[in-house]
Amino acid sequence: VAEYTLISELTFSVRDPAGKTLISPTRLSTDKIHLFNRENAASAFEEESLLRKEMHRELIQQLIRRYRAITPATIAPSATLAE
Repeated sequence: VAEYTLISELTFSVRDPAGKTLISPTRLSTDKIHLFNRENAASAFEEESLLRKEMHRELIQQLIRRYRAITPATIAPSATLAE
């Protein structure tokens, strides 16, 4: 049995239509430990695939949380000050 660390990362940024940066470049990552058993390689590959799908879902959830954290004040702070 061999132990591997699976790592999935993405880097993103968010800008408004005018080009103002709402979220500067941010790296998100997740990792999982995968135990590879040569004697049962078929199920080990299937398990790796499932772990990678889970990692991708985790990254998507992280991205959504960051995106939802954008507030109206973040989008148009000058409009808030003018009122």
